[in-house]
Amino acid sequence: MKNESIIVCIPGKWQSIKEVAIGLATYPDYQLKGNMIFSRLDSNVYELHYEIRDETLKEAFEYAGSSKLLQEDIEVIENHNSVVYLIGKNRSLKGIQHMIKLIHTFISIGGLGVKIETTGNAVGRELWGHLTGVMDPIEIWNTFVSIVNVYYSKLYKG
Repeated sequence: MKNESIIVCIPGKWQSIKEVAIGLATYPDYQLKGNMIFSRLDSNVYELHYEIRDETLKEAFEYAGSSKLLQEDIEVIENHNSVVYLIGKNRSLKGIQHMIKLIHTFISIGGLGVKIETTGNAVGRELWGHLTGVMDPIEIWNTFVSIVNVYYSKLYKG
């Protein structure tokens, strides 16, 4: 069966889902209702899942981000308190560009890195900021598509 979702892992320093909600509320482009995020920029809706610290995340990011993570990124990710998983359904280029903006919002409110669970690619905060700034289709493809060697971290227990 073909998976139509994009699943993204964002480790953070958040102590609770309430901290995530307060941070997200400072961005008027998004509205959180329950575990759903509604974009005011378009008609996209995203699922949000919050989990406590994942001890396997450092290794998953190291393996998945070998060319897109700095050692400082790994050290910061190792000290995460929690993990947010975002699930989006719109796999068009425009849909992915909107999801990139949402992910950047999570980086802005305390996210420490990004791992695209559906492809196994990981990106550090600085490179994610660059991707968000340029929105180059080739760079997006290189981030959201994996050709070989996918390593999955512990997925949410939704």
